[in-house]
Amino acid sequence: MLRSVYEVVEAVLRVQDGPIRTPELAARVGLDPDHLNRVFRRFVGEPLGSFIRRLRLERAAYRLAHSRGRIGYLAEEAGFSGAESFCRAFARAYGTPPSQFRAEATAPWKIRAPSSMHWTPEGEMEVALREQDSLEVKIVRLRPIQLAAANYYAPYRDIWSAWERLGRYFPTETQARRLFCNFHEDGILKAGLPARAHLGFELAEGEDCPPGLEPATIPGGLFATIGPYAGAELHRRAWAHLNSNLVPKGYRKAYFLPGYDEYLGFPIPTDQMVCRTHLGLGLGPLDYA
Repeated sequence: MLRSVYEVVEAVLRVQDGPIRTPELAARVGLDPDHLNRVFRRFVGEPLGSFIRRLRLERAAYRLAHSRGRIGYLAEEAGFSGAESFCRAFARAYGTPPSQFRAEATAPWKIRAPSSMHWTPEGEMEVALREQDSLEVKIVRLRPIQLAAANYYAPYRDIWSAWERLGRYFPTETQARRLFCNFHEDGILKAGLPARAHLGFELAEGEDCPPGLEPATIPGGLFATIGPYAGAELHRRAWAHLNSNLVPKGYRKAYFLPGYDEYLGFPIPTDQMVCRTHLGLGLGPLDYA
């Protein structure tokens, strides 16, 4: 369900002007409109219609303060039937009519909301989705990371042998200055079956990979991130939460959702590790049963 909500948010951001209709959004993600509204409210904290209207008003408020566009044009762009209905909605949200808001120029354009999601001039939004009594998930765009890695292909229960190999090639006195990652190239981990992973530390720009380790790249793109940095128990909950909410049912093919753990320091021993988890979105093919 998290994936459906994220796709709806992305669709809302892509539509630049005119009305946005819930049935069309529901069809896009394969849900009944009423069910989509319930799911959206559960994760975002406000109804879908209110979310769309708020983002459109925030964009209009920003453009009022930073451009000379006509109020009638801004009303049409925001999906209102006319300037009058737009002005009424704007005054309810900001406590002042559009013309006065423009004259003040320095008034804040973000509207208080249950979630931390707001329209931005750059067109990028950090999407924070959290189900009640659950973990907070943020959809973020992350850069590629170049690693010096100890590559691993064996049952996941034995993966700490690769961490030990990595430690032999890395000076202890400089470990605290590095970002360590465990890149799970195989999206689904199954007990007893081999898993492909790259355990390593981030290379600085232009830095060569040390002898005894192999270069590896974590691809950049959209990731579902559970933060903040936390210990082993939250790490286990994070992976269970992400896989249950974002991996499609009927999935059976590897390389669908590669992800990685990001550590604040060298993660051995296990009970002292501190990390956060990222699960890739759309980095590989879908394969449904």
